[in-house]
Amino acid sequence: MKAILRSSILPALLLGLVSVAFADTVELGSVGNTGKGLSNFNNANTALVYQGYRWFDSTPAGAFFNGGSSKTYNLPADSPWAGPITNSIYGSSWVSFEKNSYPGGSYTAPDGFYEYTSTFSANGGLYDGVIDVLADDTLAVWINGTAIVDYAKGPNSICQTNMPNRTEIDPVTVTNLWLKNGTNTITVIDDQTNGASSGIDFQGHLTVTPEPSSLLLLGTGLLGLAVFVFWESKSSSPISHL
Repeated sequence: MKAILRSSILPALLLGLVSVAFADTVELGSVGNTGKGLSNFNNANTALVYQGYRWFDSTPAGAFFNGGSSKTYNLPADSPWAGPITNSIYGSSWVSFEKNSYPGGSYTAPDGFYEYTSTFSANGGLYDGVIDVLADDTLAVWINGTAIVDYAKGPNSICQTNMPNRTEIDPVTVTNLWLKNGTNTITVIDDQTNGASSGIDFQGHLTVTPEPSSLLLLGTGLLGLAVFVFWESKSSSPISHL
């Protein structure tokens, strides 16, 4: 019985200490709110809501030139679009306010700025991580009003290499992002130029940054476990019973 208790206590203690030092991970991904049978990929955030269109840039959340219907649609990733960004557990879909705005679709999106929002819950604290993005033509992302991804415009904002574009995933590193304890808001604005297809796609994860006190607790706990294992192994040694 003692041996069983020892073998169960050690993993439990270690798991508890690691859980204290390294808390929440928030998974994010773009999904349209009409669904069409597509799940939310287990992501923490809600489906995207279309807020409206502006012909001028006002970032984020300025006055809308034309309000949106709030509906968003999952789009097929037809060539030349890459994606969608996905894996076996978490993922995303190309999303737009118009179900026919994919490449080769019947809708041509006017030039301008199209805004989408989504919300998710988190424990308050600083978070690090990576957010992968795709866009036609390019996009910007904010979380709680903090800029995460820039339009990264050049002479031509369409399909730039290593910038938010439709053909190559742009991985954006997030460092020391403060998340609220409770509801947080993602704002994504698609900058549409030269007419034609329009859509956005993002997927990523944010992990709470370990605090120094938590790391100290983890180190102290691991040291205590090492001492515990040493004395247990010593007491169970045949020599110790002589």
